Amino acid sequence: MRFARMPHLSLTITLVLLWICTGTLAAQDVPELEAVATISDAVGTLSINYPEDWVNFSSEEALYVANAPAMLDASVERSGSVKRGATGVILFAPGTAATLDLPEASSAADALAAFLERQGLRSPSGEVYDGDPAISFGLFPVQANGELDFGIPFIEGASVDAFAFEREGTFIFVLLISTDDVFALSEAMWDTLTLTSAGTAPEGDNTSIGGDFVLPVDDNGRQFAFSATLPEGWEALWDEETGVLVLASSGAALDVATGASDDYERGDSALIVTLPPGLRALEINPFDSADLVFTAYAATLEIEAYPAFVEGFEVFTAQAYIAGESLPGGQASLYAFGFPAGVVTVMVQDVLGASNPDVNDVLHSLQYDLPE
Repeated sequence: MRFARMPHLSLTITLVLLWICTGTLAAQDVPELEAVATISDAVGTLSINYPEDWVNFSSEEALYVANAPAMLDASVERSGSVKRGATGVILFAPGTAATLDLPEASSAADALAAFLERQGLRSPSGEVYDGDPAISFGLFPVQANGELDFGIPFIEGASVDAFAFEREGTFIFVLLISTDDVFALSEAMWDTLTLTSAGTAPEGDNTSIGGDFVLPVDDNGRQFAFSATLPEGWEALWDEETGVLVLASSGAALDVATGASDDYERGDSALIVTLPPGLRALEINPFDSADLVFTAYAATLEIEAYPAFVEGFEVFTAQAYIAGESLPGGQASLYAFGFPAGVVTVMVQDVLGASNPDVNDVLHSLQYDLPE
């Protein structure tokens, strides 16, 4: 039954009928969504989980994931034919909604209607069902005269549905291409959709950033913010479980700092930042003086170091050069910043250390305080 051709049915009735036709959701096989793909632009970074045996491709406009290469090709080309069992998802870049010039009070349905008009698509009923998300079923191309062109399907043999999700004050658009019922699978994938605004490091993922960077930090129920000003192209990785944030000049430098690679290149820079929750996990009191925290942190690395007070920072700062076989390049510079909200340690992995102008600027921009 094609619900796109039932213009008088409400979205609720449509979904209920879909549930009846396909059986209970529990009976449907939903594979583990262990793979993650992202797409970034000036608005932020959008991520989605999908089955690990799927394939993906990304462009500036959209991220494409599919369960077979043929479906991926058809999705990217927006044409072709596919066999039964094929499923694909087109996830449009976070800044797509900004190009539509939507009025301030626009709903997800308004946004989706504007998006479909821009794409030259419309369902046979012409309806967009409002909700979370907004949905339009069974899309076909629109001719120049505004009429539906049933002779040229989007992808032959597949149905194409459109969704608009409201995330972080904007709208995210998704096209679902399927030859079978994939209601349970798509619902599971939609639950993983995450938009991280530009300048914020998503937990467990890395993204290219630059400019003002702000990371919300939950410290035993108290809300703080760690902030920095980063050069363009730097990357960040936040591990909330360990309380460690890595800021790096490139993806390669990030891999070295996190132990994913030992291919150290002269000129790479990385800052390994341990915030107060991370220090507590190491049984270090972040409200001790900066020099005591410094010494305790160095001891966890099995490195003996004697910090000195460093001038030029707004807060009491202890610093020393450290060396050890466990450090990329064999050396690093360790800092402890005595912010009123708690001490923050920063290990700089860079041959030049603070003599590197970029690193020096980042170090002087660091703040850890109550959120504004």
